[in-house]
Amino acid sequence: AFSSSNGTILYGRVETINGCFRVGQVNLSVATTQIPASFQLNFEVCDDELVDNENTNGVATFDFSSAEAQINALFPATGQTLTITYYENFTDALAETNPIPDISNHRNDASPNTQNIVVRVDSDVDNACLGLGEHITLTVNPLPDQNTITDYVVCSDDPTQFIFDLTIKDTEVINGQASIDVSYHESLADAIADTDPIASPYMSFARTIFVRAENTITGCINTSMSFDLIINENPIANMPANLVVCDDPFDGIAQSDLNSQSGQIIGTQTGVSVQYYLSQTDAENDTNPLASPYTNISNPQTIFVRVENGTTSCFSITNFDITVNESPVANIPTDLEYCDTDNDGFGIFDIRSTENEITGGLIPGQVTVTYHETPEDADNNVNVLDD
Repeated sequence: AFSSSNGTILYGRVETINGCFRVGQVNLSVATTQIPASFQLNFEVCDDELVDNENTNGVATFDFSSAEAQINALFPATGQTLTITYYENFTDALAETNPIPDISNHRNDASPNTQNIVVRVDSDVDNACLGLGEHITLTVNPLPDQNTITDYVVCSDDPTQFIFDLTIKDTEVINGQASIDVSYHESLADAIADTDPIASPYMSFARTIFVRAENTITGCINTSMSFDLIINENPIANMPANLVVCDDPFDGIAQSDLNSQSGQIIGTQTGVSVQYYLSQTDAENDTNPLASPYTNISNPQTIFVRVENGTTSCFSITNFDITVNESPVANIPTDLEYCDTDNDGFGIFDIRSTENEITGGLIPGQVTVTYHETPEDADNNVNVLDD
């Protein structure tokens, strides 16, 4: 074995059996024969839609031209002239066909998500292949998922503004993904530039909110998600007069028509429903609504009312009391008689004179007595007779 440096000149002597000989010159050239197996370059980009209008297919544009200098640095700086070419597969690299034309603007169409690039290094001096292998890996990192974000709908007595907690939308934006940072912005430009993120709680009118979702590991960003802030006005629940029910015989328990209160409660509003409940909690949760007629269980008893908009489901709550009073006793008075002196069948009666007999002598003001020609008029308190 003979050890020599690059550029050494040796001489060879060739001699026949007859003693004839010739001397020839041998030039020794030492060339690097391979790229180290441990040499690996990785290039990562985020999926984009700049060329194919599709940012979820794992295809993007790479500039891995910086690999050229790093590969050249693996070889001696003098004594060699190298040609470095790049291929999408070994077959092309071995045949030296279809080299990648522009490593500063290469798309991984042939291998979405991850593509291994074959590097071939040839010596222009020795006409030898000095390196061949998959030494470059291109990786397309996905953007954060494009999830559907529901509108943020609230109910308020003031439809012009509301204090929103935007962080409750984080779960919808992230949807189980890891390492996702979320921010909210008033414009798409702010979301793209990551400027003026909205702090929560956030007082706002109805508007569109733009989302920026960023993978904190890859730096990939999705700014294509948005949702609307919607403020629906609560219906008005007017407080009605208390519902007074008369009971005879009196025990403080009686049936009452709850629905008779609805007109006072909703006024002129339309598109709303009215339900009655035993508690504020039941009214707020719309549980255990009461049927009408309703029999009270205490006297007086507070009834809670839920007024709900049938379109928005927004609601308001009011209340009133049911009070059961004892019905007065109406005694049958002595019949009134009149002497008809002219036999015309008509007479003048002082019907008010029977009041003490009817009331049993109750103090005036405690009861009111009116007189009617028919039981129906008396029941409905219409067509009252003059005294």
